[in-house]
Amino acid sequence: MEIFNGFEDFFTFISRIGIVLFVTVSLYEGTALLVTAEQDKKKAIRMVLGGSLACIAMGTLLLWNSQMSKNVASTTFLTEPLKSQIQNLPDNWGSTLPPEKREKSSRILASIAFTGTGKLVQYFDHNGVRKPYCPTEQDIGLRDKAVEAKVQLETIYGDGRRAALWWFGLGILSVLGGWIKGREEKKKSAN
Repeated sequence: MEIFNGFEDFFTFISRIGIVLFVTVSLYEGTALLVTAEQDKKKAIRMVLGGSLACIAMGTLLLWNSQMSKNVASTTFLTEPLKSQIQNLPDNWGSTLPPEKREKSSRILASIAFTGTGKLVQYFDHNGVRKPYCPTEQDIGLRDKAVEAKVQLETIYGDGRRAALWWFGLGILSVLGGWIKGREEKKKSAN
């Protein structure tokens, strides 16, 4: 199976290079042709339009993906203002519950507080006495995974925005380069 992953990575790489080349050549050559040629204007417009659409589509897709990762991170993990509001339960919390249910419920809330924020709070034992919550191995593992997932989502957000700006910049530079090339060719043919 490893070899198939290698082929998949290779073909993904080649297809990305192909898209970049298509956009760059279409915009560069199309703009140059648009500036210089009178008879091939339709062809030039199609080239510029095709390159522009591909460039805009890639940039927009990357921006959308970036924003979705930010939205997932903000709805999945507690934000800093909410983290500061995590406190110990009030003294009368769950006082009407049976002792076993009060202990179990307050332990669950303490576990959620730890895995969501890393903050240790107190829970009520079966005698109604507050005790510091000691996270289980599972809680620690979940906390580690939550932190890792948040870091990955934030990385996707930043990388996606940079990649989208790169695509938009590629389009602008290709058009600008093609325009300069076309102007130079037009000046040479005029002489």
